[in-house]
Amino acid sequence: MEELRSWNPPHPLELFTYLLRFVLFTEKTHCKTLNQTAYRTAKTTIKCDYPHMYLSKTKFICKENNFTCKSILTTKSSKNSTGRFTLTHTSSDFNLSISPVSLNDAGVYWCGVIESNGSYQAGISKIQLEIHLFPFPPRCVFPFFLLWCEEASPVCASC
Repeated sequence: MEELRSWNPPHPLELFTYLLRFVLFTEKTHCKTLNQTAYRTAKTTIKCDYPHMYLSKTKFICKENNFTCKSILTTKSSKNSTGRFTLTHTSSDFNLSISPVSLNDAGVYWCGVIESNGSYQAGISKIQLEIHLFPFPPRCVFPFFLLWCEEASPVCASC
C-alpha cells in the first residue's frame, strides 16, 4: 500500500504529449485494425506485419487494459516465451502465439515499434481478439452412440 501512496502520476501535459505522439505516429504508419476469432483451449497466433523501415527497431505486443497497454513480449526480450505466450520474429513480421487460449485473452492487442532511444512507442496494428467456446458442440462418444451435447451437459460430464 505504501508503494501506491508514493507513486506520482505523470503530469497531465506529459501524458498528453505521450498520447499525442502515439496517435500521430500511429496515423503516420497507417495503422490497421484487424478482427480475429479464437477458440477457448485452442492455439491462436496474432500476426504483426511491419514496414521494412522498422526492421532494426524493437517490436512489441501489448494488450489494452483501460487506459494503458500492458506489454506481453518484445523482440528485445531475452526470452521469447512466457507462460502461454510465445513470440516469433522474422524479417517482415512478428507473431504472438497464445496456447491454450482462455476467455480472459479476449480484448484489444497492439503490435508496434519502440523508438530506439525508448522515448515512445508507436502502434502499427490493432487486433480485436474475440474468444468463442467452440466452433461446434463437443462430441461425447459412447460404445455405440455419438452424442452431440452442450459443454456443461451432465450427459457429457463423464466423457
